[in-house]
This record gives sequence, C-alpha cells and structure tokens, in this order.
Amino acid sequence: MPQMDHVSSLRRRYQAMPNLELKEAIIAECADFISASLDKKEIKDRISSSIDSEFWQQFSEILIHYYLKRYGFDFSHPPSGPDFKIKYDDTTIHVEVITPKPEGIPSYWINHVPGTAVSFPHEEILLRWTAAIKEKAEKLLGKRDGSTKGYLEKGIVGPDDVYVIAVNARLLRGFSGMWGQINGISQFPFAAEAVFCLGPMQVKIDRNSLKIVDSDYQYRAEIIKPNGIGVPADTFLDQHFSQISAIWAVDLDESILVGRPQPTAIVHNPSARNPLPIKVLPSQVEYVAEAFEDAYKLMSSVGICAADSGFETSEF
Repeated sequence: MPQMDHVSSLRRRYQAMPNLELKEAIIAECADFISASLDKKEIKDRISSSIDSEFWQQFSEILIHYYLKRYGFDFSHPPSGPDFKIKYDDTTIHVEVITPKPEGIPSYWINHVPGTAVSFPHEEILLRWTAAIKEKAEKLLGKRDGSTKGYLEKGIVGPDDVYVIAVNARLLRGFSGMWGQINGISQFPFAAEAVFCLGPMQVKIDRNSLKIVDSDYQYRAEIIKPNGIGVPADTFLDQHFSQISAIWAVDLDESILVGRPQPTAIVHNPSARNPLPIKVLPSQVEYVAEAFEDAYKLMSSVGICAADSGFETSEF
C-alpha cells in the first residue's frame, strides 16, 4: 500500500474536527514551516506519523514557528543545532523545542472518565518537565562525564548566545486534553518548580490560637521517582547551567492558529551568563528571581502577549 502524503495524513488525523477553518489553518501552517526548513522529508514524515509523540514533537516546532512569525521575529531554521535561531538587535537567541511524552502519568489523568474525581499527579508531571529540561540542557552542554559533546563545544551555539529551552506540555494535559495547563502544585509554572526547588505552599499555624501566622513555599531540592531515586530540581541554582538563559513554558495546541489564547510563561535564569532580555519572546507572564538577603524572591510581570488573552498578573 503506498504511503499517504503529509497533507492526506493531516486530513486523516483531523477528519473528525468540525472546524473547517482550523483544519485548513493547520495544513497551511505546516506547508509554511516545510517551505522554510531544509530537512523537508523528515518533517513530512513526522507530521504524517500516527504516533502522537512523534507528531507532536514536530508540530510543537510548527506552532512555535507560527508564534515567532506572528510577533514579527527575524528567525531561521539552522541545518543543525537548536530548532530556531533568532536575531534580536545584536543578540542571537537559540530556541530548542521539546514536547515531553506522558510517560509515568496516570491513565486516570490522561484518559479521564467524565464524571469521576481524580487527584492532580503533580509530581509525575513535574518529573516529565525535569527530564525534558535535562535532555535539552545536555544538548547544549554535553554530558557531565564528557561522553557527549554539546552545541557549545561543537561551536554551533556561541559562548555569548542566548539559549532558551521551550517546553510544550501538550501531551501532559489531563481530562483528555481539554485545556492547557502549565502550572504545578505551587501555582507557579512547572518550569519554575523544576529549576528553583519550589515546592507546594505551606502554612504555619499557632498551636495556641490555631490561627495561620505565616505561609511560604516548601523547599524541594529533588523529586523522588517511583524507583526511589531523587531527581534534582535546582537547575537555575547550579552554576553548571549558567549557559541556559530561560525556560519558555507553553501548552500549545492547534487552536492558537485561529486565535485561541494558550498558557505561556517564561522563567528566567538569575545565574545566566547571557540573560534573555525581558519581554522579548511571546508569553503571558515572565518570572524573574531577584536576590533577597540569603535567598531568591520570584517576581512576575506581564508578558508581551498578555493583552491578547486578557491575562493579568502581579508581583508575588
């Protein structure tokens, strides 16, 4: 049986979608991405795949491409290295995209049965974020044991370039993927929890009056995997990762192509050798950690696309 072309594959994937405008927007955006890229065959193969993880890894890049194009960026798709190379004034910004697979996420979350109550598997989801960030950090820096060289050592990313890891959480959604979600149990983005040792909120109660006298966030330096091994959650507190400028946390699906707002946030690395300038990449909110006595204080500010979605935020 002859293999279907990528357009036929897309039409088959979205055959049950009632929104004809969105269907055509998907096909048109894929065509635009392919025309701007060098490795056209590999892209066509991925968007033709019936395996969701393969399709979404490629389609996430297409949606980021759309976002950058929509906001007027001057960018290209290099033949090797990070997925996007952006020219911003005198700064080169590299963006590496990853879509974590829902490995280890309970089925009751991914394939929710309507009418049933479920718990929020925040630690399982956070482990997928930490794994994604680790994978793309190693792409830049190589492995710590020196067994694999990274983009820096290969000269693909310059020592003065900005490097951003874009994580699309589309495949980690609960309730059968009904809506996007990038915030963890702390109500901060999973991206912040994964790099700042940020755990759940806790309150202090006076044992005599039984009144709440203080509240803060738990310090969580690692997340424990089911096998008992701890996974570090302190990437931005470790100078080894100072070449990583920021995490671009998104949960993008097809509907952004017809104007539906999607959750986006940027978490900046306070130790970055080459910081990502504030309010450059599209996001609803940006988080910056400011040194405060012997700790960091995580501050938020409205991002450049907040107005598009009616999003509002304030400092924490």
